[in-house]
Amino acid sequence: RDALTKDYAAFREQLVKEGMFDPSPLHVVYRCTEVVALFALSFWLLAQHGNLPAQVFGAVVSGVAQGRCGWLMHEGGHYSMTGNIKIDVRLQEIIYGMGCGMSGAWWRNQHNKHHATPQKLKHDVDLDTLPLVA
Repeated sequence: RDALTKDYAAFREQLVKEGMFDPSPLHVVYRCTEVVALFALSFWLLAQHGNLPAQVFGAVVSGVAQGRCGWLMHEGGHYSMTGNIKIDVRLQEIIYGMGCGMSGAWWRNQHNKHHATPQKLKHDVDLDTLPLVA
């Protein structure tokens, strides 16, 4: 094996020994609570009738909440949240469904296609963005 591969293998083994790949239920609870709190704050700000700066900030906070929600559901879709695939799938479906209004099953289907042929035109569904992004 070349030096780069050996260095990567040693680094990965170090991370495994340090427990970096072990599931952390407390961290999952924290991340879910963070998303709920961000959405609650954004809804409250958006409800401030007559206060345009608060409403604009509420829209920004809502965007951040949806972004955080997207990354959290991404971890669930890769089965890397709890160490239990069934729980990860359910959490992903709930988080993505309620937080972003999308289907977790649809996302897994599309994302698996992306991983099967990454960065290959006409095969990687993530590159098929027309007419939104040219």
